Amino acid sequence: EERVRAMAVLAEEVLRPYYPPEKAGFRRYIVREPVGLVMVIAPWNYP
Repeated sequence: EERVRAMAVLAEEVLRPYYPPEKAGFRRYIVREPVGLVMVIAPWNYP
């Protein structure tokens, strides 16, 4: 539960759009958008 709360606090900062330094003639930005579901196969005792 503690880890989930910590990730929820960080999510807003980590997922916001990122604007790299300007370069003449270019407008650059990075936007993180979800692409779908993710599945993980892990051992039953995975930490």
